[in-house]
Amino acid sequence: MRFLSFFIGILAAFFMTGCDNGDLLDQLTGMSSDGSSGIIRGTVSIPYSQKTGDASGSIVVTLLNTRISTECDSEGRFSLTEVPAGKYTLLASLGDTYKAIRSEVSVETDGVSEVDNFYLGKTGRITGTVYIDGAEDHSGVTVRETSTDIEVITDSLGNYALEALPAGIWTISFSKAGVNDISRSNVAVTSDATTQLSRVVLSAIGAVTDILYIETSDTSTVGIAISDRGDRLAVSYRNPVSGNSDIGVANLDGTDFSLAVSSYLDDLNPCWSDSDNSIVYSRGGSLFSMALASAADTLLIQGGTSGHWNPANSSLLHVLNGGIWVRPADTEGEADVSLTNIGTHPRQEINSGKVIFCRGSEIWLMDSEGNNQTLVSTEGKNPCWLSSQYEILYEWNGDIYRKNVMSSSAYKVVSGGVSPAWIPSQSRVVYYSPEDKKVRMMQL
Repeated sequence: MRFLSFFIGILAAFFMTGCDNGDLLDQLTGMSSDGSSGIIRGTVSIPYSQKTGDASGSIVVTLLNTRISTECDSEGRFSLTEVPAGKYTLLASLGDTYKAIRSEVSVETDGVSEVDNFYLGKTGRITGTVYIDGAEDHSGVTVRETSTDIEVITDSLGNYALEALPAGIWTISFSKAGVNDISRSNVAVTSDATTQLSRVVLSAIGAVTDILYIETSDTSTVGIAISDRGDRLAVSYRNPVSGNSDIGVANLDGTDFSLAVSSYLDDLNPCWSDSDNSIVYSRGGSLFSMALASAADTLLIQGGTSGHWNPANSSLLHVLNGGIWVRPADTEGEADVSLTNIGTHPRQEINSGKVIFCRGSEIWLMDSEGNNQTLVSTEGKNPCWLSSQYEILYEWNGDIYRKNVMSSSAYKVVSGGVSPAWIPSQSRVVYYSPEDKKVRMMQL
């Protein structure tokens, strides 16, 4: 019994120590800590160039997104035991003054992972302002660094300061109930310095306005286009009576709806052209135009589909033989120009000329000459530009998402919506709700 009490006392003393407890446990029991776990150990130090008079206290090493942590000994050594097999991110910190992150630390069953060259550096900070569109009080927005979960709440003016961030490249999220969340990626934090972010604008999720009731037997045929002036819409849909896809036009408030295009063939993918007096659309695998006043249609491009009119230069993007082409204004007398050999659904941003388009189930970006092609999203369809050369809307799995083309993150803005179209003058999205069979408009 005395030996047992002595042994229990040693174990109790061991569990009260902060570092290197895994090795001691193995020596005392002759057993590994856990058959499905491993050990992470290493040494944390502060380079002389970073060290100042406030470098005192204990260094704490934490496995992020777990409850596992330990203190280092006087030499900076640490050991994290009974860590389930997997990949982890380590955070080492000395108060709020010194921190460091080590990502992709792998733990194998019954293995020991050594962490070398783990150096603490002076922390930095991120400051900025969040503006809630249409609000007078900009408080209550949570600003969070997504890796470390360091967060702060904005004040009434929308100001914030994320303190004690380790140096590195991080993603910052901005969220509040009732507004659309936004993330900023690739934000650089420098030791002992302040990173000033440009103003972030959050759009309140506004009331949804019903425009039209349209019953369709095939949601995939729905295509919506907004006139350049932002006061009329055109919509294609599968007519459940005739079985053909027709195109109707109406005022943006839903009044004066009329069936503009109807034939025995499918009429699809409308877009506005010629100062909003005509529409361009696909019929039977070719592109046509129709002057709405006379209802006269004209064949534009044999074998062309998915047209998009650019009112800035009167050019017409279209798909031909599986690739994307552009037809310059007729006054120029130029031939059609190929932009890319593989692509569908091209949409051009008026100011920059950048083209967003689909390639299979992916969304891609290129410049006005077809160069600098970049993958924007691995999943999505029916993209359209917002009021800047950086943001798009697109559809995926029956929902609509908003995304900055320079960022890896996207967020949902409409649940249960397809075929988004943007109204620049009103900062609103028009879309079709398959569940309610309605064309709707929502403030973003």
